[in-house]
Amino acid sequence: MQNPDTNYDGIDRRQQSGWHIDKTISLSHVVATLSIAIAGIWYLADQDKRIERNAIQIAHVDEQAIQRNSVLDDRFTRHEQLQAVTLTRIDDRLEKIHEYLRDMAQRAHN
Repeated sequence: MQNPDTNYDGIDRRQQSGWHIDKTISLSHVVATLSIAIAGIWYLADQDKRIERNAIQIAHVDEQAIQRNSVLDDRFTRHEQLQAVTLTRIDDRLEKIHEYLRDMAQRAHN
């Protein structure tokens, strides 16, 4: 029986040097590439929807903030008015106390 290596006349792949590129395209590569392309397009389409949804939510939050600020401004204005009235009353009372003490000091000197 002869050794199979001695009868082989073809090129041994282990002895080839350099790069080897096969010119055929595998069906699995085509399917994988199409799948990745479809997934990428789908992701980008969903991303546009998410961005639009976030823009709507931001607009809603801005509207709520404007309404809250309006309510707080109204409350602040009312409190300012109440404080002004209260301070006026305190000022009047202090003025009366001051007049009373001045009258008492004049009576003590007389």
